Amino acid sequence: MHLWDADKGETLASVKDAKKPLYTTAFSAHGDQVWAGVAESAQLRQFGLKGTTLTEATPIKGTNLYNYLVVPTADGTRLVTRGGDGKLVLLDLATGKRLYEWTFDEQLGGVAVTTDGRHLAVGLVTGVIYVLRIDPAKKPG
Repeated sequence: MHLWDADKGETLASVKDAKKPLYTTAFSAHGDQVWAGVAESAQLRQFGLKGTTLTEATPIKGTNLYNYLVVPTADGTRLVTRGGDGKLVLLDLATGKRLYEWTFDEQLGGVAVTTDGRHLAVGLVTGVIYVLRIDPAKKPG
C-alpha cells in the first residue's frame, strides 16, 4: 500500500511488509486512519496516519472471508465491512466487536453510510436499494 502526493507523483509512505495483497482500503473522515482488507483473510489492517507517517494498530476481523469493502462512519467510531461470505458487518472500532450483521440473498453493489451514522444504504446489483436504520446507542456485546 502506498500513500501518494497526487500533485507531485511522489510516494509519501508505504506499507512494505504485506505478505498478502491488500484488497480494499478506506480513509477515516478526518484522514487520520486507514483500514486495509487483506486478501485471503478476514483480517483488516488498521493504520494511524499523521503527516506522512503510517503507524500500524492491532488488526481487527471484518467479515468471515475476504473483505471487499470498508466504509467508516463519519464520527470514526464504527466500520462497515463486506466480504466474500456475503455478509455486511457493522463493527465497533473501540472493541472490534460486531454490532450488526446482515445477509442478503443477492449480490451487493454499493454501500454508503449517512454522515450522522444512523442509516446505511445498501444497493443490490438488481437495482434494489435498502435503507437500514442503525441504532446509534447500540453497544457491543
